Amino acid sequence: MKQLQERELQSLSTQDTRLAEQYAALAAQRDAILALIASSKPSQLGSDITGLRGGMRATSMLRQQARDIDVTLTTLAESREQLATDRELTEHEWRRWWRKETKYSRLAKTLRSDARKRQAHVERGELEERQSWGP
Repeated sequence: MKQLQERELQSLSTQDTRLAEQYAALAAQRDAILALIASSKPSQLGSDITGLRGGMRATSMLRQQARDIDVTLTTLAESREQLATDRELTEHEWRRWWRKETKYSRLAKTLRSDARKRQAHVERGELEERQSWGP
């Protein structure tokens, strides 16, 4: 069970890394779009109505793309929060299984040690008994 929890933690870590990379890429894309919007302000000189309308449509599409990316970023952030919660639960289970393994390992070690001591005591008693019967 402990190994299962370790594999689950590794899987969660991989998923979180992948989501973080997607988040960073989308955030960079959004920032680039916003920078493009900011740099494409229509100039008052030499612009005709068709050019202004085309620029406004392009700006509107860019803003819509930025909003769509914001929605995706929110979804990714929520997914990462859920992964963090899952990670906490998995780490809690891993620690529980680790404690159990440690507890049983110590118990087994103690029992083996006690058995060796009893065996040594029995052998010592048998040796003393043989010596007492001897010449």
